[in-house]
Amino acid sequence: MKRKIDRIVHITLLTLLVLAVGSCGGDGMDPQGPVLIDPDPVIEDPVEEEPVEEPVKEYKLPNIDLSNWKVTLPIGSPTEVKPPEILDYAENETLKPFMYNDSVNGALVFYTYPGATTANTSYSRTELREQMEPGSN
Repeated sequence: MKRKIDRIVHITLLTLLVLAVGSCGGDGMDPQGPVLIDPDPVIEDPVEEEPVEEPVKEYKLPNIDLSNWKVTLPIGSPTEVKPPEILDYAENETLKPFMYNDSVNGALVFYTYPGATTANTSYSRTELREQMEPGSN
């Protein structure tokens, strides 16, 4: 009796599948073969994937000796930063808005505010100037 009920269930499911495929406008033929329905599907636990390691980014920092250089900023009348203060440009609060490290390209970048000018010029600029003797103009 149980076999007969199982067979009726399978035939009923197969009939419903054929009707569903037919009602979708298809011809009932699956090019990949018949679709089988598993009456007792086995549900597997999801496999835990290994964590993907992010690639390590390499940062380049400029290796620039600024001991013979000063920078003129477009603020004040104007503001000059000389050695030894310029040597710590990455931590110097006055210099941070005007010069910084581009660690991707390994460059030292200078910035100026558009419209900010110094005496004797109408152009905005931040200037790096070489000194023959450190700290002396």
